[in-house]
Amino acid sequence: MMARPTHPTPVSQLTDGDANSTTTAEQQLDERAARLATRDRAVRLAAAARNAMAVAHDAGDTEAAGHAARELGLWWAIADTHGATPADILAVGAAL
Repeated sequence: MMARPTHPTPVSQLTDGDANSTTTAEQQLDERAARLATRDRAVRLAAAARNAMAVAHDAGDTEAAGHAARELGLWWAIADTHGATPADILAVGAAL
């Protein structure tokens, strides 16, 4: 007897014809839209943190600059995970 897998197969590994697939094209589009929205929000927040870091640095406030740098790192990690580039953050930051 074949052992059952302990974890369900991730949707990304299922083929379109797989009988176990429960995601529809509409659900996949919704998931993509959610990922893009997350990326865009993370880029905006990273750009704002970068600008705050620069302002704090220029003002000589090292504590505020440090907090902003940590926040920038957090938002950059999320944005990068969703496919953003440093140029995306710089472009948004210039528009703020």
